Amino acid sequence: MDPSTALAMAGWFVQVIFDKLADTALQAWASRVQLREEIELLLTHVNRTSVLLEAARGRREIGNAALAKCLEELERLARDAEDLVDELDFYRLQAQVEGPGKQQVKAPSITTSIVSLASRFGFGSPANLTDSKIQGTGLDRSTVSSQIKEIIIKFDIIGDSVMRGLNLESLHSISEETHKVPTENQTTKYTTVKIIGREKEVNYILELLSSSFSDKVISVLPIVGNGGIGKTTLCRHLYNHPRIKELCDLQIWISVSASFDAVRITRDMLEHVSRDRHAGIHSLNMLQEILVEKLKKVSRFLLVLDDMWELKDRKGWETLLAPLRFGDNKGNVILVTTRRNSLVKQLGAEIHIRLDGLKDGFIPTQKSKKVEEIGNGYLSMLLDWAFFEKDDIHGKFVMHDLMHDLAQMVSLDECLCIDGSIIRDIPGTIRHLSIITKGAYVKDQQSKELQCNESFENQLVEVCSSLEIEKLRTLLLIGQYDPYFARAFATIFKEARQLRVLCLTGMHYDLNHLICNFENLIHLRYLTISTSKAGRPLPKSLCNLYHLQFLDISRCRHLSDLPEGVDNLISLHRLMAEKELHSMIPNIGKLTSLQKLAEFRVRKVSGFEIRQLKNLGELGGSLRIFGLENVKTKEEARSAGLGHKKHLGKLCLIWEQERANSGFLAKREALEGLKPHSNLRKLLISGYGGDVLPTWFDGTMSLTSLESISIENCKALEILPPLGQLPCLQKLRLVNLGAIKEIKDQFYGTPGLNGFPLLEHMEVLNMPNLKKWIATDDEIFFRSLTSLTITNCEKLEELPFKGKHWFSSLSEVTIDNCHMLCDPVPLPCTDKLKSVTVNRTRYLGSIYLRDGNLKIKHVLDGTAVRIFQVVYQNLKNITVLNLKNCQNISPLLWDGFQQMTSFNRFQLLDYPKFISVKKLLIELCCITGKQLSLMLLELPSLSKLSLSKCVPIGPVDDDECLLEIPASLTLLKHLEIVDCPGLKIKKEGFTELSSLREVRIIHCPYFFSYVTTSKNQTETIQSCLLPSSVEQLRFTDLTDSLTTSLLLNLSSLAELRVVKSPKLSILNLQSSTSIKKLVVDNCKKLGLIQGIGISGLNYLSVHKCPALLSTLLEELLSVKVLSISYSSSLNDMLAKYIALLQHLTIDFSSLSQQEQPNRLTEEHEEGFKGLVSLRELKFMNCANLQSLPSELCWMVSLEDLWVSDCPKIAALPTNGLPVSLKGLFVYQCGEELKEQCRSIPGVTVHS
Repeated sequence: MDPSTALAMAGWFVQVIFDKLADTALQAWASRVQLREEIELLLTHVNRTSVLLEAARGRREIGNAALAKCLEELERLARDAEDLVDELDFYRLQAQVEGPGKQQVKAPSITTSIVSLASRFGFGSPANLTDSKIQGTGLDRSTVSSQIKEIIIKFDIIGDSVMRGLNLESLHSISEETHKVPTENQTTKYTTVKIIGREKEVNYILELLSSSFSDKVISVLPIVGNGGIGKTTLCRHLYNHPRIKELCDLQIWISVSASFDAVRITRDMLEHVSRDRHAGIHSLNMLQEILVEKLKKVSRFLLVLDDMWELKDRKGWETLLAPLRFGDNKGNVILVTTRRNSLVKQLGAEIHIRLDGLKDGFIPTQKSKKVEEIGNGYLSMLLDWAFFEKDDIHGKFVMHDLMHDLAQMVSLDECLCIDGSIIRDIPGTIRHLSIITKGAYVKDQQSKELQCNESFENQLVEVCSSLEIEKLRTLLLIGQYDPYFARAFATIFKEARQLRVLCLTGMHYDLNHLICNFENLIHLRYLTISTSKAGRPLPKSLCNLYHLQFLDISRCRHLSDLPEGVDNLISLHRLMAEKELHSMIPNIGKLTSLQKLAEFRVRKVSGFEIRQLKNLGELGGSLRIFGLENVKTKEEARSAGLGHKKHLGKLCLIWEQERANSGFLAKREALEGLKPHSNLRKLLISGYGGDVLPTWFDGTMSLTSLESISIENCKALEILPPLGQLPCLQKLRLVNLGAIKEIKDQFYGTPGLNGFPLLEHMEVLNMPNLKKWIATDDEIFFRSLTSLTITNCEKLEELPFKGKHWFSSLSEVTIDNCHMLCDPVPLPCTDKLKSVTVNRTRYLGSIYLRDGNLKIKHVLDGTAVRIFQVVYQNLKNITVLNLKNCQNISPLLWDGFQQMTSFNRFQLLDYPKFISVKKLLIELCCITGKQLSLMLLELPSLSKLSLSKCVPIGPVDDDECLLEIPASLTLLKHLEIVDCPGLKIKKEGFTELSSLREVRIIHCPYFFSYVTTSKNQTETIQSCLLPSSVEQLRFTDLTDSLTTSLLLNLSSLAELRVVKSPKLSILNLQSSTSIKKLVVDNCKKLGLIQGIGISGLNYLSVHKCPALLSTLLEELLSVKVLSISYSSSLNDMLAKYIALLQHLTIDFSSLSQQEQPNRLTEEHEEGFKGLVSLRELKFMNCANLQSLPSELCWMVSLEDLWVSDCPKIAALPTNGLPVSLKGLFVYQCGEELKEQCRSIPGVTVHS
């Protein structure tokens, strides 16, 4: 182990020992068992060792081999001594649980541990093991006493060696300091860090600057300390301190390092003052003259000279200070950081600050903080330093691979992972061991049992034979395993008694089968167990682990009970388990350290009274209390001590059934006694049977931190308390309060307070008798409310939306099933609404607004005016409007939409009249081509037109079918017509639409019938139909002549899709010189593509075109992406595109299942050898294919392999896969193939 690490670890363990020995509870127990004198003596020597370690920590480096060895011995001694003290503390806890007069549960004899310690320390064996037994422990008092004293002697022996080593080290370091130049990088002033433990020094220096130094022209304050002690960090903190910025209008930071050069330092000062470069000036006098002039404009400055190593004579220092002393301004300060005490006199400083190591050890003692808070603090620090990064999406922390490698490197002496990889040079100092079996054990495909892995078990045995198993502190077993491994694991770790952390995942066996000495793990603090097997109860011996702080059984499936005696775990902080298990613990009041309790159920059974909560003062997070109908009096309710639980954030008080023979007063008194602490942030009251809520709802001093309230299922509650005066309330839910008929002024709180100042979300649900929610214009309420939901209030007639100053921030409203509302559109007066849902009211079918998209359905004639007045006033920011079955609203639409400044899209269902918009989508409307043509005349700004499934009612003549898109639509870019069999285009086509970029005509078989003429049963077309601006085309039902006319003059065409055109035989792309992507699908007669030459086509997809596959031109050499149907000519196809092909899809769906092959022919497999540029390969839709090409291993560039809908492929190619492969995508295939894919290292599998 690195000596510095050994020093730090020894300091940490010494601090832990000190804290335990100084604990008054342990000292009291020691007095009772007559060990007080030994404990106090050990405490004294531990404190001395701590001081010694502080002296060692102050050295710049520990180069003396003997000293390094002593520090390692001291670290091992401190660790083992901590085990001993912790074991003594276990018996203290056992006495606390069991009581001094009871027979203690059998636990490992500490005598055995002490004998082991003694032999490791070289003390020999203790004598008189049968004398003066400590009652109930099996301990021999004299043996424990003698062994504590022998440990003290060992501390002294090693301590003396460390002191001698420090003396040698000190002489050695002093002799070397004059010859060595530091190699550390200069520190920047701009780096910001948090300082710990230097508040005294910071305040002292600030006081000097404000008082003593303020009367002098210039003052010098050296800060002296060993390397790494924190001198620069302290100065950096001061440099950026707000008080310094107030006192000094100029701050200068200069890193001096080994060589003191007055010229360089002066030049650096000048660059801070003037921001000019003076590299060409080498005369000190000239530089100082310039500096003097610059400093005349400065009233007071701070100069930091960081890391000064030497000063040849005082003259050089005085020369440097000369220009700084000009002028009459006082209070200027120079901070100098140095490691050498001798510099203080040379600098002429009257006072200096000596920095020593922090007195709290490696990790500061924070007795007032919980271990979780300390851990969170260090986690935050590591996040600040970018050691960890937070993954907000998955709620985890991640580590960069370089950081992970660094962590592994620095922890080589302490941590080891066994995962099947080769392990060399195993140090004997390993204390933290993880075993990862993932990938080592896989299921047999037939028996579904895990296969034996003898090599992995042998590696485990071999590696662990080099470890000191009895000294392990962490043991993690991650993954699944077979019975042979379980037996080997149990044998290997049967002596692992010093464990603090134990994690067993994927457990298929009883805990005692894996850990033979489970009852002996008396040091255990953290235990995680996970199993998917049902019927695996926890062992009763678990309840004797009195040091256990964290128990995670949340992933133990089907665990229905906890062992008897779990209330003995008095050190338990967290129980991670199903919430039902929390409420099964009897006498939970004994777990006084418990910090989280998901739920507690009050019962009429001993051990489950509400007073069990009284001593759980550390409870935090969320607590749900059920069965409150069993609490009868105010005094009984008070016994829960809820008013003292200051860490509790959320409280749920739940009555599950009505209590017989109990009036309102008794129920009210019971709730009165459940008053929570004022720190509470969330409160739920459910099932309460009283008519009013308790008095602690009335005063603002009781619930000053409350942010959320839910009052639910309180069917007798008649009056709502003044919740409006709660200063922090942000969310309010009122649910199923059947006796509430009105929401009155009392609800808002004291007049003049502007009730609910911070409320953002409010829900009023299932209030069957609520009739009125009264509003007044005299006050301003709900000014922060952004979301309001009111549902199933069937008698509600009035909402408080008439108050002009209310709901000024409301952006989301939901009103549903409120049939009696008098207002046709129950919306408040605000223009900030972004989300509206109104359903099932008296006058309106529905209004729905999301993301600027407004839908209105079933507006009755008499209410249309009022409805659209509200729309125009409050919903001016909508961008999309959808109307369905809204009668006689045309004038309202035309007039009102002039106010809709953001409106750009209109969707109309079941209505024949239109307005001007940018995007028009018409779907399922009975509209003719002539009607559409007339409407388009009024849409000069239209950029997108989409028609879908529009069929006229009944037969219409040809003139009604004709669609004429006016030339005035100069901004139209996107045209889509789908499933409109009644539409036809005029002969002129779309040539005048000069901005048209994308055209899709799908399943409109008669659309071009007016364009074509028939001569001698042959179709002809007179001229081109599309403008040259078109870049993307998609058509169905094309013919040869129609295709020629459509593609004529399309020099900008980049993408063409021709689908389901059974009459098409030739595709002429003569004019399409820019085409890059071509998709042809289900064109059975198509046999020839002409005109594209080597124009740059790089994406080609040909499916269900059997006549075309054998005739594709060999000139298409630029294709990089190829998607084809499988055919016998596959080899010829691959040969043509082999040069640049990067993506290949082979689809078998064009073949019937009888035609689909079982395997590829040898010729086809041979063809894959040459695809050296291919990066992606896909095999799709072959129910019969049983194997992949064996030659895939030759495809040296392949990164992704897809196998989809090929259920009979059971294995990967026998020759393997290329080493370049990164991803396997296996969908709708057999489990055998998926399992084999997952076993490939380094490849990501998607299934």
